[in-house]
Parts: sequence; C-alpha cells; structure tokens
Amino acid sequence: MSKTASISIDSFDPEVLAAAREVAKRAGVPLESWIESVTGPAQPAAGGKPAEAASEAAPAQPESKPPEAPAAAPVDASLAAMMRRLDALDRSLNEEREASKNAAARMIGEIESRLATKLQPAPAPAGTTGEGLTGRLAEIERRMG
Repeated sequence: MSKTASISIDSFDPEVLAAAREVAKRAGVPLESWIESVTGPAQPAAGGKPAEAASEAAPAQPESKPPEAPAAAPVDASLAAMMRRLDALDRSLNEEREASKNAAARMIGEIESRLATKLQPAPAPAGTTGEGLTGRLAEIERRMG
C-alpha cells in the first residue's frame, strides 16, 4: 500500500484558496478533499513501492489531450453550477426589488389618499346650512313665543 503526498495548499493563490475554502465549506467536505476531487489524487510520495515509482518515473506516452484537461472538467462543472446559482440569486433579488417597489408605491398611494381626505374641508353638520339655520331659528322663536 503506497502513501500519497498531501496537497500543498500553500502553492495556491490566496484568492483561489479563499474561494476553494468557501466551496468546500458549502459542500461540507474538508478543503484538501475538495481540492483532490477537482485536481485528482496527489502523486505518490517517495516512500511508495519501487514498481509503482518506476512505472510513474517512466516517460508517459503522448496523449491526445493536455494533462490538465481531465481536471478542467470538474472545475468547469463547478463554475457552471456557481454561475447558475448566481443567476438564480440575481433573478430572485430582482423579483424582490420589484415587489418592494410595488409595495412602496401602493403604500405611498394609500398615504396620499388618506392625507387628501384629511385635508379636504369637513362638510357642514346637518342643519347648519343657510336654509337649515333659518328654519331652526324659526322653530326656536316659535317655542319661546
């Protein structure tokens, strides 16, 4: 059984490392495990079996793809998933913003309506119009008289 060398996270750019930590945290896995899942397993340590070391020390046959191509697919998939999530969040924020604007406009309309009714002159109480006053005075004089 051979041991593999641990991934050196110190070799990563600090911004990339911070983003990787965030993604690993969201995935609920340790940072090293997430990096290994994206980049592939680490190379065997110097203490591995001689046959394994010899087979890995032999020059590799040229491949049709560059060596980074297999590792790029998980990264591309992760980036695509993150972009979809960001787009969904952006749409959600826009919907919430529009709903807030509509609610605010409705509330402002209600407030303006209430203010308009409060600022209108109050109607005269019943029986206080010109004809009503004359009739009322005539009624009072008749009773007193």
